[in-house]
Amino acid sequence: MKLRLDQKQIRLRLEPDEVERFALDGRLEETVDFGHGLKFSFELAIGPIFGALLNGNRLTVNIEPEAAANWTSSEEIGVDGFQKNGTDAGLNILVEKDLGRRKPRFS
Repeated sequence: MKLRLDQKQIRLRLEPDEVERFALDGRLEETVDFGHGLKFSFELAIGPIFGALLNGNRLTVNIEPEAAANWTSSEEIGVDGFQKNGTDAGLNILVEKDLGRRKPRFS
């Protein structure tokens, strides 16, 4: 699972096998180890409302059960939503299937 962040957006991209695991387990987690006991974790989970929560060194993105089931079992590429965060910009959240890497243009 890949995480991409910018000032107004959280984007998670899942490989096909990760989409399958998420469909079965209802949760997918990755951890980045910075050394010296410092770690950052991010997860995709089934939750009551679509949204993101940052708790200490852990970012959780939740998708409602029905939306998760529809997304994982269809050809639909992504699930997205908007979360108010007390700023004018708010936060866009996108969870999508990674369709694979492009073939290199030059060999």
